[in-house]
Amino acid sequence: MKKVLFNSGGHNTATSIGLLLIRLGIGGMMIFYHGWSKLINYKDLSKDFSDPLGMGSGNSLIAAIVTEVLCSALIVLGLMTRWVAFGIVFTMGVAAFVVHSGAIDKIELALIYLITTLALMFTGAGKFSIDASLSK
Repeated sequence: MKKVLFNSGGHNTATSIGLLLIRLGIGGMMIFYHGWSKLINYKDLSKDFSDPLGMGSGNSLIAAIVTEVLCSALIVLGLMTRWVAFGIVFTMGVAAFVVHSGAIDKIELALIYLITTLALMFTGAGKFSIDASLSK
C-alpha cells in the first residue's frame, strides 16, 4: 500500500530536479495566486462563488480552497503527489470547461495547471520529495 500512495517514480537526478521545479512553481503559484485569496476572502466569495456541480456556492468554494491550497501544498512537498494531483486536474478541468468556458484567458491558465499536474500524476514527484523518502 505504501508503494501505491507514495510512489515517486524511478527518476534520475536531472529529471528529479525538473520535477522539483515544476512542483515548486505550479504548487506555489496555485497557492499564492489562486487558493490563498479564496481562503482569506471566503466570507465575501461564498455568496456568489460559481457552483458548477450543484453543491452550493459555499461548498464549491471550500472544494476549490482545499484543492488550491492543501493539494497544492502537498504537491510542493511531494507528498502523495500522484493522488493530490488528481484533485487539481479535476478542479482545473471544471474551471476550464465549465466555469470559464467562454473566456480564453482564464481557460488557458486553467489548462496550464491541468496539464502540468496531469503530468505529475504520471511521473510522480521525483527523488527530491517526501514520497521518495517514504517509499524507501
